Amino acid sequence: MDNKKVDSYIFYTSFALFIISLTQESYCTNQCGDSLAVFLVGGLGVLFEIGALTDKYLDIKTIGEVDYAIGATFSWLANPALLIAWLTYKESRTTSHVFSILSLALMLSFLMFDEVIDNEAGHYNKIVGYQAGYWLWLSSSAVLAAGALLRRRITYHNKV
Repeated sequence: MDNKKVDSYIFYTSFALFIISLTQESYCTNQCGDSLAVFLVGGLGVLFEIGALTDKYLDIKTIGEVDYAIGATFSWLANPALLIAWLTYKESRTTSHVFSILSLALMLSFLMFDEVIDNEAGHYNKIVGYQAGYWLWLSSSAVLAAGALLRRRITYHNKV
């Protein structure tokens, strides 16, 4: 199989997994979240998190305390990283590789948190489960990152 076919399979598999993930439920708190809704409003969650961090660390009394609830929605930043990885996939292998690994790391980081902002009021709720949408989302980035490693290996072996 030639490199262009491998590149196409990797890219389109990653993209298809991402699109399919948007049709599924993502994670569950009091109820299971729709992946498309999480994708569309997740950026607002990042703004809530920045506000919470700012409030927390500007309050002199709480300096040094760690709040592990803060941070889960930063995993949403995997979406722009994945988009950059896709956009640079054919032109810049190194850039695509770096952003696909960054995207994968951000997606995996979501598993480290017990709570997430779950509504527009900024209330946190306990994460009680992960649904197909989360795992497909994670797989979309994993395929791209693994594909980048495969491309590097194929390129290396073709040079030797």
